[in-house]
Amino acid sequence: MNLQSILQNSLLNDIKRTLNVISLQHKKGEVTYCLHCQCLVRFLYKESLVASSYDIYFHAEDVDDDTWDWSESPGESLFDQQIEQVVKPLLPQKVIQVKSSCSNDIRIDLENDLSLEIIVTSVSGNEEWRLFKQGDYENNTYVVYGNDVERVGFKEYP
Repeated sequence: MNLQSILQNSLLNDIKRTLNVISLQHKKGEVTYCLHCQCLVRFLYKESLVASSYDIYFHAEDVDDDTWDWSESPGESLFDQQIEQVVKPLLPQKVIQVKSSCSNDIRIDLENDLSLEIIVTSVSGNEEWRLFKQGDYENNTYVVYGNDVERVGFKEYP
């Protein structure tokens, strides 16, 4: 099993957020795979940017972002608003193409002109993103730490 074979033809059926971790739920057959991202995640619709994980730190309404605490206000960020209003109404959607880069970035194209980009933003060795089988992350996980990759149950990508 490799990363591309898991994501290819899966259905992106949900997007969730806990603090600054974006969780993308992919269903393939009866199995759910979770892609957890702590790096930059961008959603594009017809090649226009419609949501960015950097917008977690900005309120969706006209409030003082210096006094607003994004970590204690789930659902109130610009990112949350864009996901709920623009991206989620387009789901579920089938993954038609998965591309990766030498720096462990991923681009996932869906069948309805929606794409998402997962962009590694650090070489520090901190976790950037991980893919795992829901309920079995110890045996089937793919974790990117900057330039390093840890694979348990995965072959080389692609």
